[in-house]
Amino acid sequence: MKPSKIVISLALAASTALGAVEVLTTADKPAGCEQMARIQVGDMFNRHSRDVAWQGVIDEAEKMGAQKVYIELTSQNHQKLGRSYAATGTAYKCAK
Repeated sequence: MKPSKIVISLALAASTALGAVEVLTTADKPAGCEQMARIQVGDMFNRHSRDVAWQGVIDEAEKMGAQKVYIELTSQNHQKLGRSYAATGTAYKCAK
């Protein structure tokens, strides 16, 4: 890979990281933040892999302009199809 392509790739990665949404580990509302919306990716019939469900909530939160999101995963284990997931999240916008 040429050095110019590497620099462009690193610049894109850095700009993506700057706009990243922080994933919270507890359901408690963060101080100085207000709840924007509840986000749902998948449901009882439309389920995804764990990574797709998790990333789907983060992507929707980024589109809304949220800074923080709390994600809950629910799983279902089908006898023949295996484990699948749906995710719900709470998006928060915080004062800077």
